[in-house]
Amino acid sequence: MERITDHSLFRYGQRVKNALIINFQGYKALAKSNPSEVEKWKEEIVALLEKSDFILQGVFDKDNNTSNFHLHKKEKIVFVFNSNDSKLITLFKVDYGFGDTVNTVTMNALLKESDKLKNAKAKYLKKNSSTLEDKAYSINSLNDDIQALKLQVTTLENQKEILSKEMELYSNTTKAMTENILKTNRAICHSIGYRVNPEF
Repeated sequence: MERITDHSLFRYGQRVKNALIINFQGYKALAKSNPSEVEKWKEEIVALLEKSDFILQGVFDKDNNTSNFHLHKKEKIVFVFNSNDSKLITLFKVDYGFGDTVNTVTMNALLKESDKLKNAKAKYLKKNSSTLEDKAYSINSLNDDIQALKLQVTTLENQKEILSKEMELYSNTTKAMTENILKTNRAICHSIGYRVNPEF
């Protein structure tokens, strides 16, 4: 796969070289009539990429494709690659809607702020790395304790169920015994006199 696509060459000619290319068909016509010029653009892009820095990875297009953004600070060109940097999709000049001087000042201020934030994050991570490791170890230990307690609860629930069934058996047995005693005692009292004259 060609790393530098025709579309990126078209945009380089249009947006960086200010070539009189209205659309992609115009680029194709130029590439056919003056291939050496397009080859020169390709060489320039390769040279620029060697001095470009990775800035950002994100999803910004309608198809939800992940793109990598690289910046050439001096020329203020953003190169947009696919997610593994194997294909240059497009490129554009940094432009915040001001003149070149203000654009440069704004870009440099943003880069400085980005570096400041990255340094602050690195210091924070370094400062808290050991604490985070301790907390992670504690969480893992607590998870182990929770699992052990859950097992213990399950065991206790099973024991409770066994005891409940034993109590139910005891209750049913004693109830049956009581009924048998009552039945037997009734038989004892079931004399002829009682049956003839139950009211005495």
